[in-house]
Amino acid sequence: MQEFEHAAEVVRSGDTVENVVSGERLTFLATSRDTGGAYTRVRFTLPPRGAGTPPHLHTKLSERFSVVSGRLSVAFGRGGEPPVVLAPGESASVPPYTVHRFWNGTDEETVFEAEVRPSGEFEAFMRASFGLARDGRTNRGGVPRNPLDLGLLMQPADVFLPGLPVPVQKAVFGALASAARRLGYETRFDRYADSVVREDETGGVAGRAILEEAHEVVLRKVDERARGLAVIVGWVSLGMGLALTLAPRSSAASLGWGDRARLARTVGVADMVVGPALLLGRDRAQWMMARALINAALSGVYAWTLATGTPRRGRALSGLVGMSTLTFTDYFLARRLRSVERTGTEPGE
Repeated sequence: MQEFEHAAEVVRSGDTVENVVSGERLTFLATSRDTGGAYTRVRFTLPPRGAGTPPHLHTKLSERFSVVSGRLSVAFGRGGEPPVVLAPGESASVPPYTVHRFWNGTDEETVFEAEVRPSGEFEAFMRASFGLARDGRTNRGGVPRNPLDLGLLMQPADVFLPGLPVPVQKAVFGALASAARRLGYETRFDRYADSVVREDETGGVAGRAILEEAHEVVLRKVDERARGLAVIVGWVSLGMGLALTLAPRSSAASLGWGDRARLARTVGVADMVVGPALLLGRDRAQWMMARALINAALSGVYAWTLATGTPRRGRALSGLVGMSTLTFTDYFLARRLRSVERTGTEPGE
């Protein structure tokens, strides 16, 4: 939970944050610091026809919504039941493991209070998600565009999507968060926590300038890590290429591909090409993108293996999760490397 570990320290009762994409406003009425972590109470303001949240569930948190003004639509389950429309003075409770969503289905503004028990990482989650929206890093639905940002946002939070097993989601978000930490992305969340500190504490414009300068330093460190990770991926690709080429049958069996020795040999040859290219340092972005495409193809192999039946279903499922994560990681690493190549910057410049 290191992405959010000090975010809650700057949250105070009366603080208000706004999602510039959705138009939602959130005011903290009672924070975890006030209640010893027992609960957090906030006031939400949804604009007319505000989309609210997509269907989701919590495994540890319970919520209670109480309408102050306007109308709030709350749906339970996966869409089979009609939504409950709450009027001022009415409330609804959501226990753990209950799929739910809320939205404003009227042409008037809706104000409601939400109490979350226990506080958990709720406060920092809202700060970070609104910060990502402010920086243009989410789509209109509030989902981060970059899977690495998504991993850092979701791994500490007790928020899950319906339809996909919770353990699988935890594994995917955990793997994405781990890759993001290696690239230095977790410092972005420190920035989101710090950048909402009041102007009288940061010196107004001067304070923001300091934060922006610190962000530039972070990006330079990310570039350095991207180069270092490209070298690591190169060595791993070379080692895998040798193993798959020299021992295709046993390698295929250990990876959950069954007796597909020809597939193992083909992937091995591709790795033998990509690995040295990454190590030589020329056009690394292009070769990293090739590595991502290979991983995407292997994700398809695992998905096909699961669909057609395999005695090693657990290994195939783990392979699908792991290879899909590597695909996203290599893709965004390729994008970062392309940015480095375009600017022509070197470490320390």
